[in-house]
Amino acid sequence: MGSPGSGRFVVRLWWFVALLLFLLALVIGQSIVTSWRQHEEQAVVESYSVARVLESDFAGLFGKARLALHTVAVERERLLATRRASDDATRGYIADIGAILPEIAAILVSDASGRIVLNRDFASEPRARIDAMPYFHRLRDDCVSGVVVSMPHRGGPHGEWVVDVARRFEHPDGMFGGAVVAQLSLQQLVGMLAAADAGSSGALSLHGEGLGIIARYPSLDPPGAEVGVPDELRRLVEAGQVSSTYRAKSLVDGVERMYSYRRIAGYPLHITVGRATSEYLGHWRRDMGFVAVLAAVLFAVTIGATAMIHRAWRRQRRVARLLEMQAHTDPLTGLANRRRFFEMAEAELARTRRYDAPLSLLMLDIDHFKEVNDTHGHRAGDRVLGSLALICLGCCATSTSWGAWAARSSPSCSPKPGWTARWKSPSVCARRSRNPPWCARRECRCGSPCPSGWRSSRTARTSIRS
Repeated sequence: MGSPGSGRFVVRLWWFVALLLFLLALVIGQSIVTSWRQHEEQAVVESYSVARVLESDFAGLFGKARLALHTVAVERERLLATRRASDDATRGYIADIGAILPEIAAILVSDASGRIVLNRDFASEPRARIDAMPYFHRLRDDCVSGVVVSMPHRGGPHGEWVVDVARRFEHPDGMFGGAVVAQLSLQQLVGMLAAADAGSSGALSLHGEGLGIIARYPSLDPPGAEVGVPDELRRLVEAGQVSSTYRAKSLVDGVERMYSYRRIAGYPLHITVGRATSEYLGHWRRDMGFVAVLAAVLFAVTIGATAMIHRAWRRQRRVARLLEMQAHTDPLTGLANRRRFFEMAEAELARTRRYDAPLSLLMLDIDHFKEVNDTHGHRAGDRVLGSLALICLGCCATSTSWGAWAARSSPSCSPKPGWTARWKSPSVCARRSRNPPWCARRECRCGSPCPSGWRSSRTARTSIRS
């Protein structure tokens, strides 16, 4: 049990447990990363689907507004070409279109100066102008042939928030004749966004030209407020991307979201659908927290069990060494007992025969030891034997094997050549034994007279056979 291999067992055990825990940590980490990616992909797919549905809905709504604008503009150009423009006929025409397309809150017609000349909601004196609107200057000065979409403003029939969709019409000579405007209710646009499911913390936005927010759910306060544009969205638009996905922190409420972006074909409009990271990763975080707790418990149990095995192994090793020492050692002198000494002597004798080397054998005997026991008691005799064993061990080389032969004899076996020189002389042991460490010259430490047999004897009768 005391061999080097037994110590390597503990090292190998801990290395095996460490490797096992490392592999288990890799598996758990890989499963966590895989689960995270699956939740990310699921959030992207869901937001992308919502963005596609909203693109279709808004494209249909703005397509209707565009059709109404085109119809009214063509009718207005026809009347201008015949020089028989009739406001009543045009107003009736606009009313018919409004009845067919109830999604359009109002249809307005302005002249080249921006004064509204036709409105289906009033038949007498015009009441408003649009020459202050930025989109009117674009239609008039930049000769924009398509439709333009304004930012939200108060201008509906009842003063509500509306979004203008406008296009220009021209005189027969190509000169700017005015603008036709279809007003869409901002509440209707926000309602379309709210109908889509992006989660309780989601955010859906309709961006216009320049990426300003036309409509948003949850709504802006006030509507049409200027909000910064995330750099990720701006890069996608500048790169001409039709659809993409990006992660960004909202500049409105500061919530980090996963966004799906889509551009509405044919219009300067963009849709973004964002799902909050804390929401779609909430279940994943709770599940992974539970997995982490289980992994920590498993690691702790494994390490604790290994430590207990190590502790039990060390205890067993100490007990085995103690049993081995008790089986091979004389309890009184601490020297090898008779059985152990014979085993060592046989091993040394075999080694001597194998290598043809000298072998020395010494037998020490205590004279008059019975008198010591009779006079001073067996406890004093035990101390004499113990001191003699210490003297013998201190006189010889480390390669010499000592053993307790009987109650008064101590044999020694040395496998090395030059035993006498190494021991210097058997008389050295005899001289040292005349005055042992525990005994003064005339009396013991206990104060009683020193045993005469110990003090006056030859101390040791030596017999050397080599």
